[in-house]
Amino acid sequence: MTASSPAPAKPPRYNNDNTTVLQFLGSFITCSKLIFFRLDWVVFLTALNFSMPWLSTYLYTYTGDVKGAFVNALTNRDSTAFVKVVFWALKISAFSALTGTVLGQFGKVMGFLYRRNAIMRMQDRYFTALAFYRMNCIDSEGIDNPDGRIAQDAAEIAGIWASHVPGIGGMVAQWVLFSRKVYAFARWHTFLYAIPYFFIITIVKACFFKPLSKWLARSERSENNLRYKHISIRDNAESIAFYKAAKFEQTETRRIFYEFLWQQVRLSLWRVPQNLLANFNSDLNFPLANIIMYGPVFQWHIYDGLTPGQINDDISGSVNQTNIYLAMIEGQSGFFTSLIENAGVLKRVHDFMTFAENVAEESKAVEKAKPTQWNTSFTSILEHKKDNVEVFRFTDVSYGVPTKPDLLLVKNLNLSLRKGESILLSGESGAGKTAFFRILSQIWNIQSGKLSVSRSNIIPVPQLPQRPYLPCGKLTFRQQISYPQRIKKKEINTENDAHILEMITQLDLDPVLQQCGGLDSSIDFEWHERFTPGELQNICFLRVLHKKPALALLDDFTNGVSEEVEARMYALIKDTGIAYVSAGHRESLKKWHDRQLILHGDGGYELVELHH
Repeated sequence: MTASSPAPAKPPRYNNDNTTVLQFLGSFITCSKLIFFRLDWVVFLTALNFSMPWLSTYLYTYTGDVKGAFVNALTNRDSTAFVKVVFWALKISAFSALTGTVLGQFGKVMGFLYRRNAIMRMQDRYFTALAFYRMNCIDSEGIDNPDGRIAQDAAEIAGIWASHVPGIGGMVAQWVLFSRKVYAFARWHTFLYAIPYFFIITIVKACFFKPLSKWLARSERSENNLRYKHISIRDNAESIAFYKAAKFEQTETRRIFYEFLWQQVRLSLWRVPQNLLANFNSDLNFPLANIIMYGPVFQWHIYDGLTPGQINDDISGSVNQTNIYLAMIEGQSGFFTSLIENAGVLKRVHDFMTFAENVAEESKAVEKAKPTQWNTSFTSILEHKKDNVEVFRFTDVSYGVPTKPDLLLVKNLNLSLRKGESILLSGESGAGKTAFFRILSQIWNIQSGKLSVSRSNIIPVPQLPQRPYLPCGKLTFRQQISYPQRIKKKEINTENDAHILEMITQLDLDPVLQQCGGLDSSIDFEWHERFTPGELQNICFLRVLHKKPALALLDDFTNGVSEEVEARMYALIKDTGIAYVSAGHRESLKKWHDRQLILHGDGGYELVELHH
């Protein structure tokens, strides 16, 4: 009997380089909602920022008049008229400089506000319904580097809006004011050629949309991979040094860097025809402005009956205004090209938000089907018991890995834990010990059965993982042991400090306290960079003793300490009356637990009473 071939891996949902025009528009709308997720004074400033280009465009429309006035004054040798034109030009230049400065400053302020809104909205979604956990630990469906999307891509989105809002306002102003000016000089025949010209060059540039957006996305992904590689080296520098793996990491970093360079080369090759077209359009404007005059002069005889001087003035004015008009059209087609340049960033943010919003919708559906005060699981069935004696109860519970729902680690588990009791989890690696903790912590779902939790245990269950976690941000000692509760200076209660200091001494953390200068003293270092893994683990254990929860989950947390220290830690938690579940392989752990749950990894389990 031959084994069946494994099912093909599901392709990542959000890892597609190709972007159509409709997808681009959808991404643009999603990112716009980030900027304006709440209607406040940002909308008013945006409207003001949109209207500012009208003034600068209005002033710019007179540059053609100034040029013609200079030519006329010099041609007629009229010094008085020449002086008036000089003052006129200086006033226009001064006002243009002022409006340009104000517009530039407005762009910076709006960029800051847009970035604030975008990052706040993305962070809100990131931390809603444990989307960050699902994205990083379960199945991201192709959402790579969420930190880069929040910090870097959101900033680029803000920059796009800050720079393009005035551009859109300028486009509308240019079409209105320039069209009026051109009509006054060149009448209707300029529009006969200029408007089709605008659509032609826009359509031609749109042909580069799909390949450019594809290679832009690949280039940005390879750049993020390079950045992530260096972050992983920074976070694991000591392990790399112990392995003496500098040469390996240097080679790998160089390989990823060359992949990034190759993507940049391909992208630059696709830019060649685009840049060629842009330069051709720019150089074509002046000849085309003169070519447009062929119809009025030779076919329609609009200037017949005028003197040579009048013809010269009218034609030169018409050519100048038409040239400016064509330059405006060429610039506006370039505006759309600049949006295409950001298609990759727009899509990355759009995919991030779509994923996070889908997770939030799933969570709402679960909450509606079975309301709980712990709105963190995906499909778990919870029943909160009113009595405070029983901490939790598993009734015919089966669970497995979320990404492999058909592979059950434990089947039909029946288990309960009362206040003050303890259970030791054991089994081979991959048998489901850590998964058991994730079920109790409400970050994984059960496949079937019922999990009942006491109301006194509705608050998040503190877990001591094998790898201690102390958040960065140069937090005080008190804030670290109070995590995840946020401690404000005005809310600090020192009544319990004597007990905290006693526990610090019992856990040999006095040297740590001395380096911090006290519980509430400001520090200038990050905890993971200053203290040993054993000290960090003791601080995490101190959190449990300080909070005194109904239940604590201890995932092989004494693996890195001696049996003497282990005995001291378990004695401390026993004295508090906290119910706890531990996972570990040491034989010495049995004397600190009432029962042992042995997981076989194939769905089976064994529950053993431990008699001391």
